[in-house]
Amino acid sequence: MPETMEKDTQESAKQRNVKSVQFNLADNTTILLEGGEHERTGGHAAMNGAPNGDHLNHKKPAESNSIMSAEIGRLNEELTTLRNKLEEEVEELRQEVNYKRKTYLAQSKELDSLVEEERKKREESLLEINSGFESKLKDRRQRCDTLDKELTAREGDIEERTKTLEERYAMLLKREEEIERRVEQCEANDNQVSDWEKELVARKKACQEFQQELDDMERYLDKRQDMCNSKDDDLKMLDEELSRLRTELQKNIDSMEEDAVQENAEVIGRLRRLSTTSPSVVVGTTAEKTNEGNTVLQAVVRKLQHDLQETENIVEKKDQEIFELGRKVLFLETELQKKDQKTKQLESQLTISLGEIRMKESSERKEPSNRKHHHDDRSAANANVDHRARSGTWGPDSRSRSSSHRHQEEPLHRSDKSSTSSGSRHSIMKEYDMNSSKACSIM
Repeated sequence: MPETMEKDTQESAKQRNVKSVQFNLADNTTILLEGGEHERTGGHAAMNGAPNGDHLNHKKPAESNSIMSAEIGRLNEELTTLRNKLEEEVEELRQEVNYKRKTYLAQSKELDSLVEEERKKREESLLEINSGFESKLKDRRQRCDTLDKELTAREGDIEERTKTLEERYAMLLKREEEIERRVEQCEANDNQVSDWEKELVARKKACQEFQQELDDMERYLDKRQDMCNSKDDDLKMLDEELSRLRTELQKNIDSMEEDAVQENAEVIGRLRRLSTTSPSVVVGTTAEKTNEGNTVLQAVVRKLQHDLQETENIVEKKDQEIFELGRKVLFLETELQKKDQKTKQLESQLTISLGEIRMKESSERKEPSNRKHHHDDRSAANANVDHRARSGTWGPDSRSRSSSHRHQEEPLHRSDKSSTSSGSRHSIMKEYDMNSSKACSIM
């Protein structure tokens, strides 16, 4: 089998005449090797080199070539191990069949020899019977009967063994069909695994961009939290100032009441002194006394009403300030609730996406184990190797085609994800500007 594989690869190499290997490096550069000539296309340089690749103008050609050679060597070692294992299993089956055939022939020869011996014994017994030994004749007949039973039993054993051999041959045919079916299934699984790898790469990029968006949202929420904390500090200061103003207002009201009482007492005392000491007041009538007292009392009442109006205005202003501060607090609380809801939604979306990625990774881990189980079957890998050698799926051409296809698909995913992430960032910043303008207008 290895000789046929080497012949097939040599013939395919002769038919192609030009070999091409394409490498995709980490900095989005592509190296194309055709028939001993090296060409690099990608980031900022391109060059056609000598057959040994001595004049390549890129950063790490030796590293990429060593990686590819190591990968190809590893694959060749796996192929040789699988091929040797399958050849050993086929050789064991052949030895087992040859051993069974030899045992069957030996047993048949033994049976023929036994039959011949029994025939000779019967002829001898007949001669002895003819010679007149009747007693021995009976004994011989009994022995013949026992031998006939043994022969029939052995014939039954031979028939059973032939049936078992036929059944084993049918089982071998079924196993060959099962191996062919598993080879086809392995090819389908290989295609499915490649599709899953592409999907996982796209999901990984999407998760990275989503994580970036979450980081932006967290920074935005941290800013909002800092602003809310500063507003809380302002509210505490305003509450302290309000309590201080209330205490001052209460003190002013108490002092004004005391002043009014003292003024009333002073006016009444003055009137009494005037009524007792002043001769004009003594001479005057009671009507004049009452008029003068009323004017003084009216002046005191007007002053008290003016002070009361001023205190009421101050209280209304403070109530208005308290109402505005309450509105600000309610607005900030609603904003915090909205941001908490958004963060919870983003966390739930993140958990869902992480769960999907973990499910994909677990299914990907299960799939290689199934493939290994299929390859470990008796001649599945042999048929798989022959099929791949005929179709040419292993080689630099197929590797270059798959890498170029992956390289073509990656910019599409990148552009879509970048557009979605830029749109979400724009909406977040727009909402932040609107909220900041509202807060400034309230202040």
